[in-house]
Amino acid sequence: KSSEGDTWFIVMQNVMPPNVSVKTVYDLKGSAYHRSTPMEKRTSPFSALKDLDLPEPLVLVDQQEHTLLMSQIERDAAWLETQEFVDYSLLVMIAVPRDDVPTSQSVAAEGWKCFHSRGQERFYIGVIDVLTKFNAIFALATKVK
Repeated sequence: KSSEGDTWFIVMQNVMPPNVSVKTVYDLKGSAYHRSTPMEKRTSPFSALKDLDLPEPLVLVDQQEHTLLMSQIERDAAWLETQEFVDYSLLVMIAVPRDDVPTSQSVAAEGWKCFHSRGQERFYIGVIDVLTKFNAIFALATKVK
């Protein structure tokens, strides 16, 4: 809410197409502080794991995809900074194509952007979270933690 009482929100495209099977979801902040999901909360492939749960670096097999992804992240981070948003995450969903979906409904045909790893794994990536404005209250809460 703004000081005038307006509520603001952002509507974005869905990150992942319906024709893939999710293997793992990560909510990455680039931090180690409280960044592991307890075992009792890991109940499905959609249970978001965190930074310390990532077993190994995510590797993109194509240098052009790596360059494209890094460029997009830099542009998104620059925009978030101009808006003074601070508490956001990088959502990374690791998925594989579903066998029961006809080739005519492939990911490329649907217009979804995925990044390729080794084998059949695909990474679907987006910025998520409550977009918290940086202000004196947020700064104080950060220092108290």
